[in-house]
Amino acid sequence: MVMSQATSRKIGPALPPRGATHIAFTEVHEKPHPKTGPGDSDPQAPDALSVSNCRRGELPPSGWSNKWSPATKRASLLGALEESQMHVVYALRPHSDVWQESVRAVQLEQAELDRLLREKVATKPRPTQKQRVKEAIQWLLEAGASLEALCADASPEVRKSAASLLAEGEGAAGRCAALLQSDDATSRSTAAEALGRLGKDAGAYGAQLAQLLGDADTTVRMTVTATLGKLGGSMAKHCVEKLESEKPREREAACEALGLMGTAASEHAAAVAELLQDSDWQVPTAAASALKRMGPCAARHCAEVLGRCRVLSRPAVSEAIVRIGGVEAAESLVPLLSSRNEGVRQHACECMGQLGAEAKAFVQFLVPLKEDLT
Repeated sequence: MVMSQATSRKIGPALPPRGATHIAFTEVHEKPHPKTGPGDSDPQAPDALSVSNCRRGELPPSGWSNKWSPATKRASLLGALEESQMHVVYALRPHSDVWQESVRAVQLEQAELDRLLREKVATKPRPTQKQRVKEAIQWLLEAGASLEALCADASPEVRKSAASLLAEGEGAAGRCAALLQSDDATSRSTAAEALGRLGKDAGAYGAQLAQLLGDADTTVRMTVTATLGKLGGSMAKHCVEKLESEKPREREAACEALGLMGTAASEHAAAVAELLQDSDWQVPTAAASALKRMGPCAARHCAEVLGRCRVLSRPAVSEAIVRIGGVEAAESLVPLLSSRNEGVRQHACECMGQLGAEAKAFVQFLVPLKEDLT
């Protein structure tokens, strides 16, 4: 067979253009990657694969305590905590001090513990993760995460979660009481809220709570007031002591707390009624509201004050009687209709008129006053 000219050529690389420098085939290659060994890696950089595995819930491999650098151990522990992979956390940092020393476990910094705790309480977990997250929170608290920092957080939702944590477990009331002494107003407020969740278990700290009715921070006073009111009549004695405080805001808060207790604090109605004459206008307002909540029995104490108070206080006392309302309020005014003081008789008449139908049964006592022009 005769081969064509095209097929008779040699098969292989084309010849270089005339005049070009010849390059040997063996000289054309990729630059080899430098070989690295364990001793050449950056000791400050954690092993990404190990960290990723721990985040996914994989237990560390056999011999990890000797093979992993401190940086890898720390990053893996943080990753496992962030994902609430608690079986991994317990492997990386066992409960026993002896085992911790054996595996050379790392200790997390305070800032890391506080950050993780905040993240846990600030994020609503999926239903399938609730138990794991709860376990992670408990681990963080035992490891030293600061509840006080959580109580002082800027987020109301985080503080609410902090109050729930404070109120959980053995010794909860004592933890709350300790935080009532915090220099941070937000922490004091959160601690007071937590005590309110404990109910009767917080009874031993009533006096300590009442001391904060005079707190310089408005939020603290409001929270303490609500807490004392929630704890009920057993707290009344501590509030009554504050009715004579030199601080107007403390007197006001004490009235509000007693009012929140309602009829359970009615035995202290006389003391509250005295504050209807207070020179600070907010205090009589709070007292009137409290007396209204204490029930009809408070009316007679208000009427007694109306019969002897100074002229400037009579409108406030009269308003309190009308707000209490009922037949009891109307009946308490009857003795004042025969008072020698014209101003007292006038206010008593006006109260009767404002009580309307509730005073109908006592209308005969008003008839003699029709001619009372002096």
